[in-house]
Amino acid sequence: MINNKHKLTHLAKKFVIQKIGYPSIIISIILTSLLGYAEIKYWINISKQQNKIINQQINIFFNLTLKQLRKLEVFFESKSLNDLTTSQISLPSFADNLFILDKKYRPIYVYPEDHKIPYLNLIFDNFNKKVAYSRLYYSINLNKLAFAILDNARAKYSYLVEMDIDVFQKSIQKLVETQKKEILIVTDNYGNVIASSLPHLLDIQENINYLKFFKKLKKNKNIFYISIFNSSPYFIFGENFGHYQVIRLIKPINIVLPLIYILLITSLILISLNIYFGISINNFIYKTISKHVNRFSEILDSSLDNKFIVKNLNKLKSETKFKELDIVIRKLIYYLNKLNIFEETLKEKNQDLEFLLNNLPMWIWYLNDPTTFGIINKNLADFFGLNIHSYIYQKIPFERLSSQELTEATKRENKYLFEKGKTIKVKRWFTNKNGQKRLIAITKQPIFDEKGQVKQAICFGLDITENYLQEEKRKQLEEQLRRMQKMEAIGTLSSGIAHHFSNLLQAIYSYLNILKRSQNNIDKNIFEKIDEQIKKGKSLVQSLLAATHKTPEEFEIFELNKFIQQILDIIQSSYPKNIKIKSYIEQTKLYINGNQGLLEQAILNITNNAKDVLKTKTQAEINITIASETINKQNYIKIKISDNGPGIPSKHQNKVFEPFFTTKDIGKGTGLGLYLTYQIIKMHKGKINFITNNKGTTFIIYLPQSNPPTYPKTNNSYLPKPPFSATILTIEDEELILDGVKDFLEDKGLKVIGAKDGEQGLELFYKLQNKLDIVILDLGLPGIPGKEILTKITKYSSNIKIIVCSGYHHHEIAKNPQKFKVSAFLSKPYELEDLYKVILKILEVEQ
Repeated sequence: MINNKHKLTHLAKKFVIQKIGYPSIIISIILTSLLGYAEIKYWINISKQQNKIINQQINIFFNLTLKQLRKLEVFFESKSLNDLTTSQISLPSFADNLFILDKKYRPIYVYPEDHKIPYLNLIFDNFNKKVAYSRLYYSINLNKLAFAILDNARAKYSYLVEMDIDVFQKSIQKLVETQKKEILIVTDNYGNVIASSLPHLLDIQENINYLKFFKKLKKNKNIFYISIFNSSPYFIFGENFGHYQVIRLIKPINIVLPLIYILLITSLILISLNIYFGISINNFIYKTISKHVNRFSEILDSSLDNKFIVKNLNKLKSETKFKELDIVIRKLIYYLNKLNIFEETLKEKNQDLEFLLNNLPMWIWYLNDPTTFGIINKNLADFFGLNIHSYIYQKIPFERLSSQELTEATKRENKYLFEKGKTIKVKRWFTNKNGQKRLIAITKQPIFDEKGQVKQAICFGLDITENYLQEEKRKQLEEQLRRMQKMEAIGTLSSGIAHHFSNLLQAIYSYLNILKRSQNNIDKNIFEKIDEQIKKGKSLVQSLLAATHKTPEEFEIFELNKFIQQILDIIQSSYPKNIKIKSYIEQTKLYINGNQGLLEQAILNITNNAKDVLKTKTQAEINITIASETINKQNYIKIKISDNGPGIPSKHQNKVFEPFFTTKDIGKGTGLGLYLTYQIIKMHKGKINFITNNKGTTFIIYLPQSNPPTYPKTNNSYLPKPPFSATILTIEDEELILDGVKDFLEDKGLKVIGAKDGEQGLELFYKLQNKLDIVILDLGLPGIPGKEILTKITKYSSNIKIIVCSGYHHHEIAKNPQKFKVSAFLSKPYELEDLYKVILKILEVEQ
């Protein structure tokens, strides 16, 4: 018992020294440090707030001067600098000197004239080309500290304005002079003192470039350190505001002195507590606790569980009469019970965390190292078909998670993550246990230990497949919309070109008919060749409109054999000699109902593509085969166009008939050739496809076969003349067309009155309406549009017969003439005999 008493006395002294004495010293040091840090922090915060007021004062002055400069700019931007005189210039109150600079900051105007331009490199060094730029400097013109405003907002000039800052300097000086315990200095960017609480610095405008803290502040946004100034140590705090700096200096004694008082008081309190606790513990040991120590020790040394210890401690607590020991036992029982509760709670929390991880709609896993799992959640395990408990803290089964390529990439990523400690974000396609591919966005975040080394990594994976597919679909729709807009623009342009080109062809038609009726001995073959070229021009217009579905369906039944032979003649005479053209055309005459010009373009588009890929081949061939074929009791003409080129790459095969798709260089292909071919074949109710490999490409076209025409063509040379002289009003703005129509119809015995625009046409109609039999109206008129003239004529007289002629083939009147009370619609260019036939039909003359 005595031995235990001495041990407890020794432990008590050791307890007082280690648990109370040492901590008291440490607490004193920490408390003093914290208070010192708080005192310095408080001084810095107060300094920042006061600096903010100075900054606001300076910015207000800058902003006011910039607003006035804007007014000055408006004056000079509206004037010519060469024409300005000195009397016209009146500088605003804020400015002393004005310099107008070009965009390279060279002076082109100086006011007043005798002033020297400042050294711009000094004023505007590191100029960052913002809208407006201001800089404090020492002015050689004002011979004092000033600042310049350079405005770069306008495209023509920049403006450099110098102004005295006496008023500004005095307002800043008032703020500075309020400082009592510290030194405050405000300088420009070159070390010139603007304001200071030290009078000698202000009086001589001393340049402080030599001071160490100013040199540091020019390189940093702010500084704080201890240094010697005027032979005394100071805490120095400075802020760099770009164009000026604010430096504050305070002696350490002003901050440290309060801390010394606090440290003395704290030390006295802690010494008193040490003495009190030492005496109290010794008395308690000698008078009360020693006789129960052995039993208490036996209970605590027991190797049994917490519940047994709590049970025996309760017995000891009921037996003892000592309050202090009872409190200790109660505390010990309380903490033992808390420990039991904590263990149960921790178990529940682990269950909750496991539930949360396994039910989040994403992958979650830990990495203990680049190749070892920590834990994985249920979503990740289910995706790959893994047993979640078999892979916790086990090697990563790379072979089951991804392909060899993905495995290598994942290993490199994990190694980089643990070596560099940088977050990794990637998107990768993975195949799940059902064989479905899913796009997963993966984020791998390193976890660092106390030494800054990567200890573990937490990783997340989110399935973004649906978002990706929706984004891809959106991009496809946007691309389709862009193509539709391009086609619409081309359609509008094509329509306008077709109209004007049709007018030109119509004028040629008119004069060709005049030549045919003349008495000159001209070879008729020449007429036929010109007529053939005009028809080709008309087909070209229709081809141009075919790209946008704005072409009229002017079809005729013709012999395809002869038509193909003509195309072969063109190819053989124009293609390079290294390309052999071979053909097989069925002997039986084959007929088709179609447009020769459009079909010629469709076939040439295919052969031209073949020519381009074969031009460098030594033994190149293009084969064209024509034969009839019956499919589902329907007779078709099968056209095969083959070449022995390299074939179409697989990545391009699904884009062959798309508009604007081309593999040719810029300027060598439009990407519209095969697209137009597809549209033309579709317009003829046919089908087109292709077969391709590395030995060549074959395009196969099916066109519906027609029966031979059963009616003879009308002989235009024997068209009858009307039995009476009908009067026709022709409204046409193209003079060549008007003259040609007039001469032709008057030669047929008709009376023709011409009008060159809508206004003249309406005037003649109102004047001669009772004498007119027919009105021939062009839609594309200057001034009053043709459609408006048509509305006025039909509204005024419902019995008048109207023939509408236009190069706008897709016009709504062409589709339904009767709806607009029109007797006939003729698309330009038309043959004058066709116009005459329509007139005879309207006049009810048998042809």
